[in-house]
Amino acid sequence: MPDRSAEQLQLGEVRRDAGRTLALDAAGVEWRERAMATIETYFQPGVRDTIEAVRDEVGDPPVGSVNAWGGLVAGAVRSGLIRRVGSAQARRPSAHARWVGVYEAVAP
Repeated sequence: MPDRSAEQLQLGEVRRDAGRTLALDAAGVEWRERAMATIETYFQPGVRDTIEAVRDEVGDPPVGSVNAWGGLVAGAVRSGLIRRVGSAQARRPSAHARWVGVYEAVAP
């Protein structure tokens, strides 16, 4: 039987990215812009934290899905605004103590 793990991983990444795009589009431009601006303001040099503080300030998208956060953070990393530097357990009870990324600002 052929090993299809690389093929399956690639398919999973394509589906993940498509889902993030759908969630971000559904969240609306106003929410996306506010959330991205808050990420930029919050993650100053020396600040290392999860995205939870930003989420607490901005709130979840008024429409659509909380999955928009994944797309938003991925976009902030891709654009070079922040980078992942570790992991920590989520503080939000609804996250059931799952592991989430810890981020910091990327020096200009």
